[in-house]
Amino acid sequence: MPQDFYKIETLPLNKKVENQHSVWNYYRDGVSQSFSKKFRECKLQTKLEYVDGWTNKYDKIWFRYGKLVHYLLEQQYLGFNIDSEETAFSMATTFANKYRWFLPQLPEIIKEENTFLVALAAHILPVYVKWSIMDVKLTKTLAVEKEYRMPCQDTFARGIVDRVYRDMNGLLCLKDYKTTARVIREAEFYETYKLDTQTYLYYLLVFNEFQEMPHKMEFEFIRTPKHTLDRKKDNVSFEDFLSKACADFDQSPSKYLGKIEIKLTASELTKWYNEQWLGIIDEIKYWWDGGCKPYPYNEQSLRTSYNSRCEMFYFITEGREDNLYKRTTAFTQYKDANNDKNLVTDFDI
Repeated sequence: MPQDFYKIETLPLNKKVENQHSVWNYYRDGVSQSFSKKFRECKLQTKLEYVDGWTNKYDKIWFRYGKLVHYLLEQQYLGFNIDSEETAFSMATTFANKYRWFLPQLPEIIKEENTFLVALAAHILPVYVKWSIMDVKLTKTLAVEKEYRMPCQDTFARGIVDRVYRDMNGLLCLKDYKTTARVIREAEFYETYKLDTQTYLYYLLVFNEFQEMPHKMEFEFIRTPKHTLDRKKDNVSFEDFLSKACADFDQSPSKYLGKIEIKLTASELTKWYNEQWLGIIDEIKYWWDGGCKPYPYNEQSLRTSYNSRCEMFYFITEGREDNLYKRTTAFTQYKDANNDKNLVTDFDI
C-alpha cells in the first residue's frame, strides 16, 4: 500500500480554486439537464467535455437524425405545413445545406449517411404530421425550440424545450421529441421518463416562465432505423437499404411512432426540486469550487448503447484526437448555424 494512501484530499469550505481556462463556468453558463446527467455519470468525461471543451468532430448518425427531425417539426409548428414527401424533402435539404452536410472534404460515409437521413426523414415526417393532425390543427403553439432559464442558488438552470403549447381546452402543455433506435414500447418509456431529470426540470422551467403549473409533458418518439453500419455489414446497397427502411415503416408505422404523457403534481415537483435538484446543484458548485477534479470516472459511461467504445475512450486511454476538437462554448446544443464554432468548416479535415 502506498505510504500516503490515507492522505485524503479535501477542500476547505472557505477555499475556492480559480478555473480560468474552463470553457464552462458555473456562474456564467448555469446547469442544463444534459450537464447534470453527465456530471452524475462520470466526472472525468464532464471535465473533458464541458471544462476542457473536447467534442466530437462528427455527430453520430442518430444525433444528426435527431437534429434534422427537430428542425422539420419546428418548421411545422411555425406554420410551414409538411403535407407531402416533396415538401419534407425540400425542407430537409435546406437544413442539410445550412449545416454543411455535403461538403466535399467530409468523409464519404458521413455524406452517404446524411443522404440517407434526408430521404428517410422526408418519407416519415409527412406521415407523422397526419398521425398528429388533431394536435397540429387544434392546439396553439406558444414557443418552439426556446430556451428557458430559472435562477437557482447562485447559478441558474437552463433548458431548451422543443414545444410549449395550449391544448384544445387551453391547458398549458410541453412536448419533447425523441429519436431512438430502440423498438418503441410505451410502457417501458413511461417508467423511464417518470423519474427522468429532464421531465422535472422542463416542468419547472415552464412553470417558472408562465407562473402556471403545466397540465402534462408529452414525449413523442420517432424511431431511427438501424443505421448504415448494419447495411455495410449485410452488404446491402444504399438504395436497397433505404427502400427496405421505408417499406418497413409503411407496413408498421406504430413501430416507428409513439407517444407517452407524464403528469406531475405541484407537490411532486416541489419535492423533486428540494430533495433532488438542489442537492445536484450543491454538488456541482462544490466540484467547481474545488477545481473540477476529473474523478471519480465511470468506465461504463465510455460505452455506447451498442456496447462499443466512444471517441472519448480512445482519447483517454491512447490520447487519440483524430475525431475530436476543442470548442469554445459551454453547450453544443445552444448553437446557431450562422455563428457556430462547432461546424465542420472550422477545423482541418
